[in-house]
Parts: sequence; structure tokens; C-alpha cells
Amino acid sequence: MVVSPTLYMHAIAICIFISIFVYFQNPRKQLNIVFMFMSLSFAFWMLSDIGLQLSRNVNEAHMWIKLFSFWNVSVSLLLHFTLIFTEKTRLRKKAITYIAIYVPCVVFCGLSLWKSFMSGSPIHTEHGWVLTSPRNLIYYSDILWSCIAAAIIIGTLVRFYFTTKETTKKKQVKYVALGFIFPICFGFASIFISMVTGIWKPEATTFPFFLTCCFIGYGMWKHRLFVLTPAIAADKIISTMTDGLLIVNDDGTIQTVNDALCNMLGYKKGELIGIKSERLFADISNSRPMSDKTWFYNMQTSGNICDIETSFSAKNGNTIPVSLSASTLKDKKDVVHGMVFICRDITDRKNAEAALRAAHDELETKVTQRTAQLQQANERLAVTLSGIGDGVITTDIHGKIILINNVAELLTGCGRESIEGKHIDDCVYIINERNKKRVTDILPSIISSRRTLNCEDGWELVSKDGIKRLISGSAAPINNAQNEIIGMVLVLHDMTDHKILENELFKTRKLESMGILAEGIAGDFSNILSEIATHLFTAKIHLKPYDESYKYITEAEAAAFRASRLTKQLLTFSISGAPVKERTSIKRLIEDAVGFCLSGSTTTYQLDLPDDLYPVEIDRGQIDQVINNLVVNADQAMVGGGTIAISAHNTVIDQAGSSHIPSQIIHASQMKEGVYVCISVRDEGAGISKEHIEKIFDPYFTTKENRNGLGLAAAYSIVKKHEGYITVDSKIGRGTTFCLFLPALSVEEKREEDEECAVTHTTDIAE
Repeated sequence: MVVSPTLYMHAIAICIFISIFVYFQNPRKQLNIVFMFMSLSFAFWMLSDIGLQLSRNVNEAHMWIKLFSFWNVSVSLLLHFTLIFTEKTRLRKKAITYIAIYVPCVVFCGLSLWKSFMSGSPIHTEHGWVLTSPRNLIYYSDILWSCIAAAIIIGTLVRFYFTTKETTKKKQVKYVALGFIFPICFGFASIFISMVTGIWKPEATTFPFFLTCCFIGYGMWKHRLFVLTPAIAADKIISTMTDGLLIVNDDGTIQTVNDALCNMLGYKKGELIGIKSERLFADISNSRPMSDKTWFYNMQTSGNICDIETSFSAKNGNTIPVSLSASTLKDKKDVVHGMVFICRDITDRKNAEAALRAAHDELETKVTQRTAQLQQANERLAVTLSGIGDGVITTDIHGKIILINNVAELLTGCGRESIEGKHIDDCVYIINERNKKRVTDILPSIISSRRTLNCEDGWELVSKDGIKRLISGSAAPINNAQNEIIGMVLVLHDMTDHKILENELFKTRKLESMGILAEGIAGDFSNILSEIATHLFTAKIHLKPYDESYKYITEAEAAAFRASRLTKQLLTFSISGAPVKERTSIKRLIEDAVGFCLSGSTTTYQLDLPDDLYPVEIDRGQIDQVINNLVVNADQAMVGGGTIAISAHNTVIDQAGSSHIPSQIIHASQMKEGVYVCISVRDEGAGISKEHIEKIFDPYFTTKENRNGLGLAAAYSIVKKHEGYITVDSKIGRGTTFCLFLPALSVEEKREEDEECAVTHTTDIAE
């Protein structure tokens, strides 16, 4: 291929002119800027080519070859222009994209200028100077990179042509693709030919890229490639709008539809264009804008319509509700040539309206029902709150109490009338057990965090009368329909019984552990004591009462007997100390035990033992020991003397418990249901302090000198083994009362026992 210098110069001038012209169409548009540099690179490429061809000597030829090395810049600019034109916005936002486009270009140009790795030697022919193809790896790498870039350019343009939905854009891409594909293919064909023949004629590669500028220039003139016109903007709007567009001529024939309408009805554009628009409307007379055949002309007369509901028939036969807005198309003489319809699918709106109507009807029904129910709402709410086992207090946003239930009244010690309307801090006194400080920041904490505040433990509620209760609590915000906090609900759960049960369980486990220890040592210890007592008794036989050793042996013998009694107490904790039960009259056992225990004591006692006490099944010896320990403890509590009151009565513990049972250790609600005989021992002593009362049943705990602290612990262990309960109630300066609950026979069992006794007694008399 031989191109005359004059033609070359004209091509260079055209490229420069087109580049400048395109740039000034929109100097701020990136596509215009990149195209300008791309066209200028083509012009420079052709200039270096014609300069090589017209060189006067080999040195001048080498100079033009050096300038020809910048041909890689055109490849990078072609790739950059393609990414902008095909709207690859996401790729253009990444820095790695520009590195991949321009770094290879810089590398190859630099290597060519430095070492001439990609520049062959010039040879002179009858048409002027030409190049020989270099034979090295760098040259082949440059050609490979250019081929990859060319493949990306062509593939991107072709794919964009088939995927774009804009009519004008599709026409523009056709000329851009032709302008790129032909020169690229022709240029690389000449390069491969040169690689085979060894001779490279640059004009065979460079001159075809002049056609790129020509094709794009024509596309710019024909389809406003680089200029945004109202037609292009309209086409862009039509292709991207979500509502359906329908343009008909004056006889109702469809002229144009957009993709949104095709997608709505399931048709292709070719299936709709040319048909009568009436065929789109569903055969539902009451939904059409005009039910007769003159509907279109009536619309033309009115000039425009707005948001008229009708229905379209889809290709699959479904009926699609739409909202139509239309206006007439008129020429300059005000002659109507057609109409433009905007069709909006209102299926979702119709569904929502139907759902709204259904919800409205349902709501009206519920409101009617609820209105009747609300007449009893206050009463039901009061009943509900009173039935809740936890205390419930609600306040407004300022902390004023709005509502309080019965349990909260009992916990706070304040009546509903006296507490409602007051600030919560004035009525509810909560102490943090950890730091002993009052808790007053519940409502502010909820308002600031907008979350529920929970306290599993660590709170102590002090009622108006000074009673302290361990509680767990939770406070939650009350929100209105706008999710604004308008108040707080405080729920208080009494944990006192729970803590007592935990202590009982812990105490039981301690006694079980002690029982295991006692069983291990009590037997051996008892045998050793027996042996010691035997030897001491034998030693006394050989001594005279007036001997000095006789006195010491007697004291040692007494100590051995005291240790033996301690061993018996230890055995009450052991597993082998399980009671051997028999049916017994508790009245006679109490009389004998109390009389024997207080014989010789200055303390007086009173007995209140009715004859109708239920019989019990007990181990007489063990229960005798329990009563003995309780009476001795009461006697020791009254240093200056006094009266011990011992009474007994039948009692029944039902599901709700028995509220008259006094106790600071165990509540009736924690006892098993059944029939019991309650034995109480009350003294007039100084009472037991709060810090001591929870420990009095612990083994080896005592506040008295020269005592081992096993008496009450043994009593507790024995009662537990009898499936009974022992409670204590004490007030400083007012004495202490111990209550012993032993399971008893029922009324029916007692009646059967009395009948058996009567029969036996009659038989004895008869005999």
C-alpha cells in the first residue's frame, strides 16, 4: 500500500480539524476530551509515518522511527474512549482500570525510546524508507498487548450495540464500531504480514485509522454523537422511563411504544406497532375511559386526559389495571395528528386499595366489637393487674404514677389512692445492695437509652412501713404510635422467698455434708469413748474415794459422758440416723419432754395442748431431742428467768399457704400441702438479731459461751428427716418463737384410729 504525501497531509489535517471541532462541542465532557487526544495521536502517528517515508538519509529515518514509537498511545486512548462511550461507569471509578490502560503504553514507549527494542532498522526502497520488523520478546509482547486491547475494544462495542435500548445510542455505536473495527483489523493484518515478510510499511497500519475519525465525524453529523439534543434527550427519557409510553396517529394506529409498555403487556415492539390501539383495552366496559367506539375522538376533542383508570389486555390474556394520562400531538397549524399516552401499571395500587378496603371493613368490625369490650376494660384491666404476681407501676414521661396494681401496693406499703399522681421517687424506695445507694435514675436511663432496663438481683425495696424485700426488677419504655417515649412501666418481682429457698437448699446441703462426715467418725468415736469410760471405771474400782487420783478420774469420766452425748448429736446428722417412725400422741410426748427438761430450773412454763391433736408418725427419741433442744434454747435465752409458752394445734397447709404462720426463715407458700401438727415454743428473752437469725440452724454456730452450737442444727436435721419444717420468728427485746410442723394423720385416718381403739377397748372390757 503506497499513500501519496499529499493524501497523508490532507488526512492529518482532517484528523486535527475533527478533534478540535469535537472538543469545542462540549469542552467539559470527558468523551470529547479523550476523542480529541485520540484523533491527535492518529495525526501524529501518520506524520511520523510520512516523515519516515520521505527521510533523506538513514539518520533522519532513525529519528522518525523514534517518534513512531509513540503508536502505543493510540491503543490506550482507543481503549479509554471505548469505556467512556459504552458507559462503563463502575470500571472508570477504579484506579486499577487506568493502570491497566496506560502503564503498558508507558513501559513499551519507554523501552522503545531507550533501547529501540521495538524499532526495526530502516531500509530504503523505491517508494522511500520503510521499517524491518524487530525479532525480540519485547516486540512480540507489545503486539500481544495491542491485540488484547483490540479484542476488548471490539467485543465491548459489539456487546453494547446489542444491549443498549436507546435508539439514538444504537445508531451512534454503529458508526463508532465501524470506525474502530475496520482500521484495527486492517492494521493488525499488516503487522502480521510484516512479521512474516520481515518488512513493515507503516502507512498500511496508520492510514486506516484516518477512517476512524471519518466514521465518527459522520456519526456526529448524522446522529449528534457528541452533542446532547432534545431528540437524544427524549429518546433517553423514553427508553428509561418506568411508565409505558404509547404514541398513536389520528386514526388510533400505534406508531411508537417504549420498552416499559412492552414489558407490561408481554409484547414485542413489532407486535404492537401498526395495530389499532383499541385492541389493547380489556373488554370491561365499566373500566374503559369511553365505552363506545368514539372514545379516541372524544379524547382528541378534550385535548388531554389525566389519571383515568382503565384496563389493558396482556398477551397472555391477563387483565392489567392501568392509569392513563394523554395529550394531543398538534402541528404548528394546531392540527391534531395523534396522541401520546402515558400508561402506569396500577396493579399494586389496586391490590393495596383492595387490601385497604378489607382492612377498613375488618377494622370497623373490630372497632364495633372493641367498643363493646371497652365498656368493661377498666374492670378487666384491674382484675388482670390484681392477678399478676409481680408488682406493676406505670408512670408518665415526667415520672408521675398513673397506675399501680395490688401487689405493688403491698410491696411499697402505699395505697392506690395515696400513690397515684405522685412522683415515683416519692413512693418507691429502692436501694442498690452493692453500694447501699438509692436507685433514682431508672426513668432517665430508659429515656436516654430507649431500652429496657433489667436488674436480676441486687435491688432491695423498702416499703413505707420499713419492711425490706429483695427484688428483681425491669423497667421498659412506653411508646406511642410515633415511637416517642410517653412513659415507663416498672415491674417488681419479690425475690425474698427465692433467696430463702436458696439458703434452705444451701443449709440442707451443708447438713448432708456434715451427715456424711458424722457417719464416718461418730461410730468410731463412740467406740473409743466407750473404751475410755470402761478403763476409767475400772481405775476407779482400785482407788479410794479420798484418793486425789479418784477426783481426776471422776472428772475425766464426766467429760467422756459429755463427749458421748456429743457423739449422739452428731449421729442425728448421719444417714444412719434416719428416724424409726411409729404412730404417737404428740401431746403426751411434749408433756414428758418439757417436764423432764425444765426439772430443777427456775424457769416456769405454760402448756396449751388440746386433746384433739392429730396423731403423728415420728421417731419418739428424735422428736423428744428436738423439743428438748428448743426448750433448753428458750431457757438459756432468758438469763433473768421468765416463762416459756409451749402450745400445739392442728393446721392445714393448702395451695395458697397459711398466712398466720410467723417466720423469718421459711414461708408457708414454700411448704408442701397437707395436714400438720404445729408445736410452738415461745420465750421472753432478748430476741435474735437479723444478722444472726439466718445462721441459727448452721452447725457450730452459737452466741453463747461454752456451747457447741449443735442443738438447733440437730433439731433442724431431725425435722427435715421427718419431712417437716421448723421456723423462727424473733424481734429484739420481745422474745423468740420457734414453730415445729410435723406431718399428721388426716381427720379420716384419726377417726379410723379412734374406732379401732374403741373396738379394742370394748373387747378388753368384755373379756
